[in-house]
This record gives sequence, structure tokens and C-alpha cells, in this order.
Amino acid sequence: MRLELSKENRDPKSKVHSRAFENTYGFLTAVIPLLGFVIFGVTPIIISTIQSFTNYAGAGSPYDLANTVFVGFAKYSKVLHDKVFWQAVGTSFLNCLVTPFCMAFGLIIALLVSNTKLFGRNFYKALFFIPYVCSVVASCLIWVCLLEDGGFLNQLFTKIGWTWVDLNNPKFVMPLMIFLGVWSGVGFSVIMYTAALTNTDNGTIEAAKIDGANKWQQFWHVTFPSIMPVTFFLLVTGIIGNLQDFTRFSLVGDYYKANGSYVTMAYYLYHYMDSDMLDLGLACAASWILALIVMIVTVTQFIVNRKQGDTTK
Repeated sequence: MRLELSKENRDPKSKVHSRAFENTYGFLTAVIPLLGFVIFGVTPIIISTIQSFTNYAGAGSPYDLANTVFVGFAKYSKVLHDKVFWQAVGTSFLNCLVTPFCMAFGLIIALLVSNTKLFGRNFYKALFFIPYVCSVVASCLIWVCLLEDGGFLNQLFTKIGWTWVDLNNPKFVMPLMIFLGVWSGVGFSVIMYTAALTNTDNGTIEAAKIDGANKWQQFWHVTFPSIMPVTFFLLVTGIIGNLQDFTRFSLVGDYYKANGSYVTMAYYLYHYMDSDMLDLGLACAASWILALIVMIVTVTQFIVNRKQGDTTK
């Protein structure tokens, strides 16, 4: 009875103070990451938008808006009329071939390592995943050492009578970059597909077996539809990443190497942020064009996926 009275007669001010403390603590917890997003996310977006309509002409910081001249859409026009930019667009879209190759090989390998009868299947998973977690810089430099003039692989190719890989020859650039992208990225697809396959309904597969479905029919009509969300995720994120690829191309080649075959859209805008070729307005304009292209491609993928989902219902 005393305990109940003490609860009923508890000071209401303490409840108010406790609630105010909880609200303040919650606000402070939320405002820290929000502040970081505003400073490092929203602010650069605003600055890059303004700079894309300007021509930096000062000797100080390129972010000193007092030393900029408004030029309207001149930088966008310059980018869109630059042949190197359109070559970079083509290179970036060709680089997107990495995504379907990673998905196809990743699914095949995942189906193999998902077999519980396979000896050492965890070892194979780790073996394919190691290139993905390795540093891109280190991986690219290793391949450059192997394929440069006098490199081990080129010496081996020469001895067995194969054509040696010339990093300065444009015809070798995209096959090599696609190979490097698949080699370093297939491990992620293997892990994602392996996880998806473990969640496949075995009861449905058994029912398909009873109905006389062969292995291919079981995969195509039961297994593959069940892993479609993972497939769509890998497709969208893979194409977004490959359209913005910069690191591999800048490490294996340079801007002027192989007649500009190593220039992607991201490499193109980075080139104009260099101290020797500083044109921050043009770089910002190119970055917004790149963002628009990525947005259009991504929205198109979602629309197509939604339409396919409606037709299968």
C-alpha cells in the first residue's frame, strides 16, 4: 500500500526533468551524424553546384567564391563538346561488362561451393573472396608488374608463342580492365549468392522433383526466381560502381596512355582537378553529368525490374 502511494505521489517535476533529459540526449545523439552529413555531404554538393557554373580565376583556394566568375552553362557545354569526355563515357559503359561477368561466374561458383558434399568448400569461398578484400592499389600494381615490359607473364607468353600484353596498346586496355574487375569483384558475388542459396526453400525444390522437373528446370523455375532480389541488388550496385570506376584505370594506365583508352568519366573529372590542369568548374560540371547518367541508368533498372515483376504476377 505504501509502495503504491509513493508511486502515485511521486513528484511530477522529476518525470518532466527525466523526459526532458531523454529528449535532449536523443537529439544530441541524432544531431552528431546529421551534422557530419551536412558538413561533408550537403555542403560539398552545394559548393560543386555553384562551382559548375563558374570559372575559377583566383590564385587562392579553389573554394574561394569571391574569386570566381559566373559563366552559366559554359562548362557543361565544354564537357559535352569534348571528344575525350565521350570516349570516357564509352569506356565507363564498357567497364560495366564487369558486372554481368561477376554475377554469372559468382552464381556458378556459388552453386558449386553450396554442394555440401564438396570437400573444402569453405576454403574455396575464402579463395575467391580474398581478391575482393585485398587492396585495389596493391592488386593493380601486382598485375602491372606481371604485365609490364619484361614482366613475368609477358615473358611466359613470349616463350609459349602467345601475343604479349602491351599496356600501351588500346586493343588490350578494356579486355585487361574487365579481367581485373572480374578477378577482384567475383568474390563478393559468390558470397552474396551463397547466402541467397542457403535461404532457398528446399520443400519447393523437392516438390519440383516429384513433379518430374530436371536439374535445369529446378534451377530456372525455383532457385533462380528465389534469388532475384540478390541478383537485382548486385546488378544495380555493380553498374553504379563500374560507371564511377577510377582507381584501377588510373593505376594501370594514365590519362594520355594508349590514346586515352584508360580515361573513364571519373578519371576525366579528376584530370581537371589536378594542379597542372586546374579547372574546378569543368570538373564539377563533369561530376554532375556523371551523377545524372548514373541516376538515369539506376532509375531505368528499377523501372524495368518493376515491370518484369508486374508481368510475372
